[in-house]
Amino acid sequence: MLSSYCPGTLWPVNAGSVERVEGLFCINERLTSVLRLADGSEVLVVKVGATNVGRIGVVYNESILTNAGKLPRDDKRVDWIPNQVYSFDRGDELGRFEMGSTVILVVDKNIRERHPDLFKSRLGQAVKVGEAL
Repeated sequence: MLSSYCPGTLWPVNAGSVERVEGLFCINERLTSVLRLADGSEVLVVKVGATNVGRIGVVYNESILTNAGKLPRDDKRVDWIPNQVYSFDRGDELGRFEMGSTVILVVDKNIRERHPDLFKSRLGQAVKVGEAL
């Protein structure tokens, strides 16, 4: 598993800001986890910081905690490659916001081909905590 932290701004991620601020999800702070599934396909879990989102953390590395004075704020991306293998089961916690924000899932072609209806029906729709994808 690879993690990547990209420092950035903390614009709100509401509909008005997304429409008004060009590239908002690219310029806001991001903490990305790259997950490799059993079949070799990959999912990127991009946790996007926002106004009032004080901190973003991950359960697999306690030293990764944004806005806590532990990570550089010099506009340089920081990558971590763990020295052990982490496994997660369905429903396990991967990371957390200390308030709410946005998570973007980027899935590879194999997953999209196996589940085409899932992606067509959910495109642009919000997912609430606990709701199955």
